[in-house]
Amino acid sequence: MWPAHCTRSLMPLRSGDKLYVVVGDHDRTTSTDAASQQIEVTSYVDHPAYNPNTMDNDVSLLKLASRITMSNTISPVCLPWKYVNDNFQGTTITASGWGTTMQGGSFSNQLREVDLPVLTTEECAAYLPGQITQNMICTYFPGKDTCQGDSGGSIDLERGGRYYAIGSLIAFNSLVWFIQRRNYPGVYAKTTKYLDWIQTTASGETFCKA
Repeated sequence: MWPAHCTRSLMPLRSGDKLYVVVGDHDRTTSTDAASQQIEVTSYVDHPAYNPNTMDNDVSLLKLASRITMSNTISPVCLPWKYVNDNFQGTTITASGWGTTMQGGSFSNQLREVDLPVLTTEECAAYLPGQITQNMICTYFPGKDTCQGDSGGSIDLERGGRYYAIGSLIAFNSLVWFIQRRNYPGVYAKTTKYLDWIQTTASGETFCKA
């Protein structure tokens, strides 16, 4: 799962080009981490209600050419079925990515993570009036955030030793939001709103629902 706005920016690929998913890599300065895997993307499905103007339903599913091999360094994050009615208000989640560490900076060479508190929909809407829907979830803490290049990265909730993907970073078309990002929440597509669509679209696949 990643954002539809990323799919739209890359697809269709130019003749001869290929798109790959890399898992298990933590350092971009090395050719590959010993346990990393690179798997070709064969197709994708954007959410049918994706709106590139409002960024609502900014979700897409990628189909890989082969299954990911699980190991002691590569394991699945679970879909949050048991938390489908949870608003996660006040919960601390973990965001991760390879994005810039400052506005206009270079992409990080190492995979980074940050813990952030979840806002209520009302709190988030106060920062971004008219832009936040029930399909979105927001995080905010002064001086901490995801940044440019982190789009598609998940926010993960740890409970009982398992990690649940509760959101995927989206980006607004608002120029003010990009310029003054440090003063605004991070906004994510709320995974619990798309569980039925994910299961239907990827029917026949195995899911971690624990």
